[in-house]
Amino acid sequence: MASEWVKLTNETGECIYVNLANANWIFTTINGGSAIWCRVNAGIDGRVHVKEPPEKVFVLFDEAKSAEGA
Repeated sequence: MASEWVKLTNETGECIYVNLANANWIFTTINGGSAIWCRVNAGIDGRVHVKEPPEKVFVLFDEAKSAEGA
């Protein structure tokens, strides 16, 4: 579903899209952004660092889900 994808900003300022349906953990990094851990495939995890704090990531996720349901 499109609502699972959220537009975020990586540490170099580039726009990236993250599928939060695959997220296992999201936590605050030292610089106030987020580290998002996702299951990639059998036993392998992937991680992405973004500038947005976890609270903002969840707000964007909720907005994406609401927009798709509208």
